[in-house]
Amino acid sequence: MASDEYPPVTASTIRSLYGAAYRCAHPDCRRPLYNVDGESGDRVLNSRVAHIHARRRGGPRWIEMPPEENRDFDNLLLLCTQHSYEIDDFPDRFPAEMLREWKAAQIREYDQIHSWPLTDNEAEEVLALSEDEPVWSTLELVRQVEAVRLTAQRNRTVTHAAVTSWQDLRKRTQAGFPVWDDEGNDVVVEPATVEVEPIKRRIVATLAAAAEELTPKVEGARVELAAARAARPQLQAWCDDLGRHLVGLQQGAAVWQGGSDPGDDDAFDQALADVETSIGGLLKRARGEAVTAPEPPPDEPQAEEADAYAEHRALLQEGRPHHRVDNRPYDPDLRNRLAAATAYAMTLPRTVSSIAVDVDATADLAVAVSRNADLSEQLRLLDEDATREPLAAAVALLFATARRNDAPTEVIEAARNRALDLLGRTDWEDPRTWADELLGGPRTFNEIAALTSVDTVAARITGLLAARPELVRPILIACAQWSEQLDRQTWQTTGFTRIYREAPTWLPVSAIRAAATQVDPDAKAADFSLQHLLDWASR
Repeated sequence: MASDEYPPVTASTIRSLYGAAYRCAHPDCRRPLYNVDGESGDRVLNSRVAHIHARRRGGPRWIEMPPEENRDFDNLLLLCTQHSYEIDDFPDRFPAEMLREWKAAQIREYDQIHSWPLTDNEAEEVLALSEDEPVWSTLELVRQVEAVRLTAQRNRTVTHAAVTSWQDLRKRTQAGFPVWDDEGNDVVVEPATVEVEPIKRRIVATLAAAAEELTPKVEGARVELAAARAARPQLQAWCDDLGRHLVGLQQGAAVWQGGSDPGDDDAFDQALADVETSIGGLLKRARGEAVTAPEPPPDEPQAEEADAYAEHRALLQEGRPHHRVDNRPYDPDLRNRLAAATAYAMTLPRTVSSIAVDVDATADLAVAVSRNADLSEQLRLLDEDATREPLAAAVALLFATARRNDAPTEVIEAARNRALDLLGRTDWEDPRTWADELLGGPRTFNEIAALTSVDTVAARITGLLAARPELVRPILIACAQWSEQLDRQTWQTTGFTRIYREAPTWLPVSAIRAAATQVDPDAKAADFSLQHLLDWASR
């Protein structure tokens, strides 16, 4: 029985091959076996020795044959780098009979042009590039990467459907409730939190499902890239570039940056396009085509920050099974770790892209983990949650419990009462209370308005500004939304800024303008828009 691997080609056979050929054996290719540098006159190898019948079992056109015949002159063919890989990637298109015809034509041409007599060192170079490389085919990489792209696209359509329902809800709300402010200007009315939250949870669920399905496919593609690096070291830069873009697509598939507009998904679309461009460049380079090397990656974030964020995401992934089903047993340790993680989640600016990892997502998972605890334990956890710091972390946990539809009525009422009591005992006249990492921004007031009323929140802020007008600056900043700043070339997040897309229904705009005018009479704040007021407050 023949061996699974025949012996390598000898250097003397390689010298004989190059002594009987000038250019690539492919009939349509004019590439010489060596390029000659126009300035130095040095020869640069541009070819490989290909086997008509593969050297290894399972390889292209493998047959059982005597070992010496496998590495003999007649079973070997000189091709340019591109075509040497092409005939092995597509063996059905290049049968042995065809390759023998190419070889015969290449030898006939030898007498009419000239050959490439090699030195011993040059023969060793050809041998290293032709025989000693591990077997690797671009076909499996193409299959793996295409599976990643198709999976990402298919899951994104599910997310788009959820976002579309949010957009439709906003349109119905705004069409049915014309509202204006004290000066007669139109005010955009947003749907109630109780209507929006289920949709946001749906979006989070679709993103989590996409990440779960995509992860093993990305890992498979990265394994193929590792094989490519080992087999073809000259592809290192292109493999690294594709690896980065695959990870970027994987991360992009787990976040949503478009608000309630399903068409505003440019970052994800760009991530898909980057993967396609990157693998196209790698394949061209693998075929021996001249391709500009990809740009090196931007500087990585600080390792400590990146590790903390990765650990936070991993913790949330650990808790997600409890959110998906209602039959998992209570895990006190996991519940405590998730509740404690709300403090870290408060440091993440709350943008649409962080919806799957922000403080609300973290608090919801903590509460889901304890859904099957007994009643006394659930009430004890509420007391513990009320002592969490900062204030916004405690409030997020209590509100998450109050939103549960499957919780005992006693637990829901206790969570609401503890949240309102905690907020009632807060010193709102202390400017430090309005720091975002303590207060939690507009999200906290949305929750208070849902538990009480819009008018209650507006009256509270109006009274506070009447007594302490100097608080207008921290209040304006705290009640604004976060927005991501993106690099339009790379679509990477470059920073965050505060904005007012529209006035929250509970924000007393007239009282804000009055307080700003009182604090800074020269600013003419009475004529300012909310965004202009925010710019003024941030100075």
